Amino acid sequence: MSKKSLQLVSFEQAQRLKKAGFDWPVHARYDEEGALWRSGICDHNTKGIFPSAPTVALAFKWARDAEGIINFVDCNIDHYWRGYLFYDGELGQTALYKTYEAAERALMDAVLDELEKE
Repeated sequence: MSKKSLQLVSFEQAQRLKKAGFDWPVHARYDEEGALWRSGICDHNTKGIFPSAPTVALAFKWARDAEGIINFVDCNIDHYWRGYLFYDGELGQTALYKTYEAAERALMDAVLDELEKE
């Protein structure tokens, strides 16, 4: 992944987002084997059988705006990264990670875990 581009959710996360109701337009989708396909702007989750591949940032915004899950990644004084989520009066957090991207992936999984509890 280029440092000048936003990270996309993983294939597994895309499948989980589809089941959770993610329906915002995106520029990419995964096929049944997990290969990434670029496309025009489309909501693949409701228009087709393949899961949409949003950026992690867009998926987090959807979780905040549509589902009410506050989420963010923060850095501590030792330069380790951790994800936080606040939902239904409960505060959750991920483990510490050496990179922002690793903390972001873990936080996306934690957000999806919360959505799957409903």
